[in-house]
Amino acid sequence: MASTISAPAKFRSVLAEREIDHLEKMLRLSRAQGPVPHLNGAYWTARLTFVQEHFDLVAEQAKRVKVLLCVSATNDAAHSKIGGGMPSWIA
Repeated sequence: MASTISAPAKFRSVLAEREIDHLEKMLRLSRAQGPVPHLNGAYWTARLTFVQEHFDLVAEQAKRVKVLLCVSATNDAAHSKIGGGMPSWIA
């Protein structure tokens, strides 16, 4: 007997918009003020990957998430080269 188990449904793209907006704002803030230690590139990459995998994104949203993944990777690489990634305003 064949199994009729289907892939889990994804969240609608309308629900992704708020999450993507939030991530854009937070990454912009991180670029302006420097990263918070526990909110590093790995954290943002995980959040963005979750959005990619669990939301039924429209083309524009998928494009925005890809750009944010690049920004997150760039920010993390740049900050890890400077003083071990710990900005002076945290100390």
